[in-house]
Amino acid sequence: MALPSENPVLAANLQLVLSRAPGYDTAIDALRKAILGVAATHQSYLFSRSGVSSMADDAMQMAKSYRSESKQLLAEACATAEGMQSDASLAASVAIALLDVSPVELQY
Repeated sequence: MALPSENPVLAANLQLVLSRAPGYDTAIDALRKAILGVAATHQSYLFSRSGVSSMADDAMQMAKSYRSESKQLLAEACATAEGMQSDASLAASVAIALLDVSPVELQY
């Protein structure tokens, strides 16, 4: 069951993320990093919309870092049979995909 939240990614995944301590399950750790990446992407968007481009760039760099960490953890998790069948692995994959659907600067 999803927990109440205005953020649909957080609402769908918070209970799963909080089910284990950090460092105990690599699939859940991958999901944590991916969610932090989604949050950083959102912050980048908000900073950009507010005209604070330097902070927007910093937040986007942070999002890319979280994505990279999440991808590495997900690869480690999927190296095991348990990790490949984990709901957290699937959720991390979806969250990583959300990070890849970020705005692209258009050149006119």
